[in-house]
Amino acid sequence: DSPGTPRGVADAGAVDVLAADSAVAAVDSAAPDTATTDDAGTQSDVVSAPSDGSGLETDAASSDTTSSAAPTVTTKVSFKVVSEEGVVYGQGLVDAAWGASPGTKTDLLLDSYRPKNAPGLRPGIVLIHGGGFTGGSRKHSALVTLAKVLAARGWVAVSIDYRLAKTKGTIPAAWNKAAGATPSPDQVRAMYLAARDAKAAVRWMHANATKLKIDPAHIAVGGGSAGAYTAIGVGLSNANDFRDELSDQQDVTRASTHLSASAKVAAVIDFWGAGTMLDLLAAQDGKTRFDAGDPPLAIIHGTADKTVLFSHAETLKQRYDAAKLPYAYYPLQGAGHGPWGAKVGDKTLIALSFDFLVKHQALQ
Repeated sequence: DSPGTPRGVADAGAVDVLAADSAVAAVDSAAPDTATTDDAGTQSDVVSAPSDGSGLETDAASSDTTSSAAPTVTTKVSFKVVSEEGVVYGQGLVDAAWGASPGTKTDLLLDSYRPKNAPGLRPGIVLIHGGGFTGGSRKHSALVTLAKVLAARGWVAVSIDYRLAKTKGTIPAAWNKAAGATPSPDQVRAMYLAARDAKAAVRWMHANATKLKIDPAHIAVGGGSAGAYTAIGVGLSNANDFRDELSDQQDVTRASTHLSASAKVAAVIDFWGAGTMLDLLAAQDGKTRFDAGDPPLAIIHGTADKTVLFSHAETLKQRYDAAKLPYAYYPLQGAGHGPWGAKVGDKTLIALSFDFLVKHQALQ
């Protein structure tokens, strides 16, 4: 189905999809994160071992704020990781051209990583790969490593695929118009597909929380580059965004995406991303998505990034400061784009992510 007639959308202006500049020091808006780490590396296989190279080797998770009802996680490898590949979390349309009719249904897939025989309810996290909205997959090695490290310590983690620019697909008329005003219209069009699909994955996790033994109040989302754009778009947008813009007639796969389930996110991890999707939404209806209900945000970004400029990180920090929202801010001094092996002090990015989730989700 075609996107339909434009609905009087405000012009988004020239939004640079992969662009911004500058530097600062690691700061947490509430207080410094607390868990200690030793040397690190990134090793993908975490089964039952005394160390997996994640930089998480202390005896217990450390948190400034705990709740007796919150899930318990560990800094050491404590569980064997059970993986399941190719799980269908919904469907979407792929087309020969943007908005071509009729579209073809395609399954949306994820891989899950769960802690075997973990007691009680678990925190969950949805991880989203990068690739400029033109490439990449759920097999992205750094995200699979992160998923396995977290699962070995008590999380239920999933890494998702989503539709890319090459798949085309049905998008709302207003989004299509806004994309046309940007330097990279196909990337911006694909942003809608990515956010729509990723939000469906979050709803899938909520809908399957009982089966997966997940505490729905402790579901996070994170990603790198385009995946971070998407994580921010999913985590900070309104409930109806990326869900209700198209009718069931325009997108016959909507019913497969657990529309009645919550898409609420308790924390967002941003590896070198930007808030572009939120700006595009605001350009269409004049409403900011930054408000008091937004989840804590970890902003991790190289100061010398020439692909997604560092000024995007600064803008996110400024917006969270203005809204008085909790965040952790980690400028990676001198780092370019995609520095998965970077450290802040002696902490790996995995250790920073762990600390952030423990503290800002009040995990024990």
